[in-house]
Amino acid sequence: MRLGPFEISLNFGNKSYRQLVQMIEREKKSSAEDPKTSPKRQLAEYRSWQYSAVSLISDRISTLPYKFYRKDTDIEITSNNHAYKIFTKPFFQPNPLMSFRFIKAWCQVQLDMCGMSCIYKARNALGQIWELWPLNMNDFMGCFDKKGMPIELITDVLPSDVIYMFLIGGKQYSFSNFELVILNYPHPYRPYYGASPIQAQAYSIDTQRYIEIYERDFFANSARVDMVLKTEQEVSDDKADEIKARWRDKFSYGSGGRFHDITVLSSGLEPVPLKYTNKDFEFMHLAGWTKDMVLGAYRINPAKLGNTEKTNRSAGVQVDIDFNRDCIQPRIMQWDEELNKEILSEFDSRVQIQHENPIPRDRLIEMQEGRVFLAGNPSLTPDEFRHMKFNLPATDGGDELIVSSTMIPISMLKPMWKARIKQMNTPKPNSQSQTDPTRHDEDEPHLRPDGGDNRDDNPTPSRSLEDYLKKYWKDSFEENIMLFFTEDTTILFFKASIRTVVAMVNKQSGVILEEDDWIDNYSEKISKEFYNTLWKEAETKNISFEENDDKENYIKNQLDTNPRLAKICNSTLRSCINYVRFKYLDQFGLNKVWLVNSNICGHRGRLLSFMVNDKFKIGDSEIRFPGESFNLNCDCFISCENTSKKLNWLIGDKRNE
Repeated sequence: MRLGPFEISLNFGNKSYRQLVQMIEREKKSSAEDPKTSPKRQLAEYRSWQYSAVSLISDRISTLPYKFYRKDTDIEITSNNHAYKIFTKPFFQPNPLMSFRFIKAWCQVQLDMCGMSCIYKARNALGQIWELWPLNMNDFMGCFDKKGMPIELITDVLPSDVIYMFLIGGKQYSFSNFELVILNYPHPYRPYYGASPIQAQAYSIDTQRYIEIYERDFFANSARVDMVLKTEQEVSDDKADEIKARWRDKFSYGSGGRFHDITVLSSGLEPVPLKYTNKDFEFMHLAGWTKDMVLGAYRINPAKLGNTEKTNRSAGVQVDIDFNRDCIQPRIMQWDEELNKEILSEFDSRVQIQHENPIPRDRLIEMQEGRVFLAGNPSLTPDEFRHMKFNLPATDGGDELIVSSTMIPISMLKPMWKARIKQMNTPKPNSQSQTDPTRHDEDEPHLRPDGGDNRDDNPTPSRSLEDYLKKYWKDSFEENIMLFFTEDTTILFFKASIRTVVAMVNKQSGVILEEDDWIDNYSEKISKEFYNTLWKEAETKNISFEENDDKENYIKNQLDTNPRLAKICNSTLRSCINYVRFKYLDQFGLNKVWLVNSNICGHRGRLLSFMVNDKFKIGDSEIRFPGESFNLNCDCFISCENTSKKLNWLIGDKRNE
């Protein structure tokens, strides 16, 4: 027998008609075979995890901003356009009762519950789409052809012949395919209907419903007793009622009883509490399984619904990205396509609506991509990267590839390296060749135990000024040996000595220079280093001092033999000289030149420029002059490009007596 496109076999075989009826009834009651094709039955499932998932999607879809663009130029259309109010009217004022946000929220709920949603396009007297009215899928009767035949029974129907039937307020309405904006999820064998997750997960949803009913009835009207009073003696009905009444009077909350009380049972009575059976636990455990099935059908991570036990901030960002990419973006693209095809195309085919990208920015990925394309392996210019990732306009100088090491245009890379090679091969100013063996540049530490420098037979610039101050420096140490007994007095000594040295150096210029906090900060650092170095050997060898004379002899011996103490003293003298030179050059606005005596400190390869007007840059840090920070290996000094006699004292060629 053939019914429409379906072939039905009535060959029952050995089965009786009654057996066939039983099979049909059993299959009708089986939720696994009932896909909930009726929109009413699907909308009735708007509860539990379906409600949570669908409401989350609907809220996100309805609140996503949108704009209007020209298809041919991708330029946004603003309210200044003369036709803006006309083609945006269905979106800004869809009807007197609803906003477009409400229409999107309403239709999205029905789309995710029924698999399809319909919006009626009401036209004005000019035939323009003027209002939008969402239809309730609860009133949907089905799809028919123009003769009223259900579309499922017809194999050769045309799209123009499809009629969507609704029963609204007891009256039947029919809409053609061209009167509606139809949003639907593709159905595997019913092209004019939608396939919702409710149909796909009918078994899981029914199971969830049964679990809710079971739990409610289990805790509200459980037919199972909570406790048994057990005895081996025979108990009559009257005696049993008496025992139950006494038990309730003593322990029941409603009867004024007290919890955690002590009772004495007679007649061999024994209380036996009853526990949940394994079957009860297994049935209630299905709730977690059905939740995962439902959320999986809607592509929602449980963390989006508040289950954040195993989600940290980094994982939360990825969850949000996955949710918007897998769940929201496909739905919002469907909205854009249908609104453009069914509404805006009737006003102007060049106009289109486009929602903003729902996927949030992954700043970590953007930063890593920037490092790869701009710095690590230059393949994009800054302007190309800005336009590709952020749709930002071009910037000055952003049309060239840049190199990561110095962040300069790649076209300047070759000239820069030529200049560096030339600079490295150029002999140091005011000094002998770097490879001259008489310089002893590779020797360590260039200091004699008495504090002298083993290069004084071939002095570098500014070495004469250091010699001029060494006598004062050495006499001060010998006269104030007792100040080195404690750390506090050592700090006071260095502060006073450094101020005196600065004043002596500044006297050569004849200019009054304003001090800053560098002297105090540097004095504390250098004095602590001096004190720790001075007493380190005594602490290591556990040397004990019975009298102050023993301490004085120990200090004198350390000053004469400890090379690190001499290095600290010489470094402090050079820092003081460079400090005064910097203050002088800065006060008169002269360019400052950094001169390197040796490569021990590594400044030759780290300085970005050897001549500046403000501060020198070493890597990512800035420094005013050599020796500003605590660096015992630095033998550099600051000078200027002007070599007039008035500034001879600055570059150290001649000391003014």
